[in-house]
Amino acid sequence: MFKVTKHIFLLVLLSCATASHADAQNDFSQMDTITLFDKSKDIINGQEWVYTKKYVGHPFFQDNEWMKSDIVYKGILFSNENVKYNINTDELIVFRELNGQARIFTLNKQYLQSFTLFDKIQNQTLLFEYTTLLTASTKSIFSKVYSGKSNYYIKYQKEINKVVSAKYTGEYLYKPCLYILQNNTTRQFETKSQFLAIMGDHKSAIKKYMRANGIKFDRKSPEKLIPVFKYYDSLLK
Repeated sequence: MFKVTKHIFLLVLLSCATASHADAQNDFSQMDTITLFDKSKDIINGQEWVYTKKYVGHPFFQDNEWMKSDIVYKGILFSNENVKYNINTDELIVFRELNGQARIFTLNKQYLQSFTLFDKIQNQTLLFEYTTLLTASTKSIFSKVYSGKSNYYIKYQKEINKVVSAKYTGEYLYKPCLYILQNNTTRQFETKSQFLAIMGDHKSAIKKYMRANGIKFDRKSPEKLIPVFKYYDSLLK
């Protein structure tokens, strides 16, 4: 009988952690023996994460794959971490190998400053910050996708539509929140009319620019507005 080496065992665990979307919907019970990381405040740490499949779809940013991320945690950079960003609960899930064991934990956000994720759709790296926008009362994770005279933030999130079926009790619906921060004022918008209203005296010029460049307002693809913000800034004195 062949002996399964420790190295092979870890490869099997890593393979499980990077499974496809279909496989990731299965129970992760073989990994749910996770203990807390060191409680020291100067290292990355958190609590055990247990995934329970309750709803149709998944709660993560873009897809259900593990993604590479550079995390700034209490001023310390942790590079090339394996993560999933749960945009339903606003939590960052981290996969690590520690002392020969595979561990998955929900990051303690108390000391989280920022992290990066690669946007596969826009083919660019996004910066996510754990911060407070001016009109918000509590901290949350926002992505600053454009910085200029005006600043464009996206709060990636999914809500749960609780439609009961034979197997599940609802489904995840993608509903990002969009914000513009300008002149120390934060304004949220959900529709094209609300967005154009924010453009003020430049509303007509923005409409023409969007029409000429085939840019449609689509809340489910909010990154498409980035060039519009660049053009808008060019109109500002």
